[in-house]
Amino acid sequence: MSESTGDGVSVVEGLAKVEVPAGRVCKSDDVFYNPRMRICRDLSVLSALVFLENYNIKEGFVLDAFAASGIRGLRYLLECGSHVGKVVFNDLNPKALDCVRHNLGLNGIDKSRAELMMEDARVAMLRLRNKCDVVDIDPFGSPSKYIDCAAEAMAKISMLGVTATDTAPLCGTYPVVCYRKYLATSYRYDGMYEAGLRILAAYIIRIFAKHEKAFLPVICFGREHFLRVQGVVKRNLREVDRLLLKRLGYLSVCENCGHRVLAEEKTSRCEVCGSEKVKNAGPLWTGEFLNEGFCKSMARKIEKEVGWLSDESVKVINLLQEEARVKKGLIYDTHFVCKKWKLKFPPRVERLVEALKDHGHDASRTHLKPTAIRTTARIDEIVEVSRKMKM
Repeated sequence: MSESTGDGVSVVEGLAKVEVPAGRVCKSDDVFYNPRMRICRDLSVLSALVFLENYNIKEGFVLDAFAASGIRGLRYLLECGSHVGKVVFNDLNPKALDCVRHNLGLNGIDKSRAELMMEDARVAMLRLRNKCDVVDIDPFGSPSKYIDCAAEAMAKISMLGVTATDTAPLCGTYPVVCYRKYLATSYRYDGMYEAGLRILAAYIIRIFAKHEKAFLPVICFGREHFLRVQGVVKRNLREVDRLLLKRLGYLSVCENCGHRVLAEEKTSRCEVCGSEKVKNAGPLWTGEFLNEGFCKSMARKIEKEVGWLSDESVKVINLLQEEARVKKGLIYDTHFVCKKWKLKFPPRVERLVEALKDHGHDASRTHLKPTAIRTTARIDEIVEVSRKMKM
């Protein structure tokens, strides 16, 4: 909800109220507020709250590395209650910090609970070495150059949230750029947002491993314009090695029949049609896309926190909980499957999910695409079930 106030706009989001300059959102703005990212902020704050509660962390220390208007940091302070004691609002732009200072007063935040820092995000994270219980990285574009310093900032047990808005490289439009930024090859296909999230998660895991810290993704979500990975950080060498050796690998997609599989090594031949026209994306995260227990905890919070969650966010959280039950599933777009296998009409997603379950497969809808499903079934099994549905 927003209203104009002279040269600025007053915005209410969650429990926070901010005043920001009016105008469109672009990188050249002095201070920007992007209403399209509300769902990202909703889920980021809620997941941080669940983490802090799960580990019984009180008066937690949070770094909002790219504060801009201060909306994220304000929401951590207002919506996480006693679990957040202090937020550092960092931004290299002095006008942004002026905006943050104004918005802190607007929300009646005690000065002892907020600190303003004007640094490059990397410098800010190094200055806060081993101190942060939650670090939120939400830059304009790629977050890749900030991950090394983020590893230094994290406390012994903590949570890191990373947003990437450079979806084109991560999702296969610019695979060379993806390799340069994330040390992985991307591939454009109907499940490309999942692959992009897995590439981002794997990059964080590998960078954190150098610092002898384990990063375990617990919730990976996104939209067309952003990808977000939230994970728990632990200083545990055994866990670091397990993640590197057992949970990183490749996503192989057959260009002939559309089958896909996650494996530790690259695949050269399709197990369904025998074709050698197989593309491999990675290295990427091959473990659980969504932690079921964590998603359940987020869903349980909805009843208590519905006052500051948007209706869209509530729907996404319920979808995430559904998706999390399909632990080893991959995403297939029903329109893609029908076109590839020459089926006349794509089945309704809800009906196909139930039909796959009736045939012994795990399946769910996915928040990443309304026409797609997540399932453990192979593509030929999806096609077989779809054909029977037409009979």
